Amino acid sequence: MKPTAKKFAWMLILMFLAAFTCSAQVDPKWEIHDRNRPNPPVITPGTASTQDSPGKPPSDAVVLFDGKDISKWVSKKDGSSAKWTVADGYMEVAPKTGDIQTKEGFGDCQLHVEFREPSPRDVAQCRVSAGWTMVARMCHAAARFAILHA
Repeated sequence: MKPTAKKFAWMLILMFLAAFTCSAQVDPKWEIHDRNRPNPPVITPGTASTQDSPGKPPSDAVVLFDGKDISKWVSKKDGSSAKWTVADGYMEVAPKTGDIQTKEGFGDCQLHVEFREPSPRDVAQCRVSAGWTMVARMCHAAARFAILHA
């Protein structure tokens, strides 16, 4: 097989797989333009944060931390309840407790993250390690996204 024919064959295979994958997402209960199909729920949009007050989440949001409660988080090590410290609207790792993760798993999502680092004059070493990491697992592979000290 010539290189161009080989590339063309692979392209056809990939196009077939893409078409097959996309067609698998159609809900079989409803026709394409069925007037009886239920409308999606109305979502009230969130509001933006300001320096004085936090914004409000959209009505369908799953709020994982509200500044007071870490009950939606568990220890990554053993799945026990998270032992981090919560004070003044933030959570902070407690010594020797390790990473935490959400109790609930998430698939497709829109993610909104807000975090704040103390200014350098507030910490002894003039630098902090603050941020978050999200790991997406797909077909036995993982992709890691992180925002750390900027």
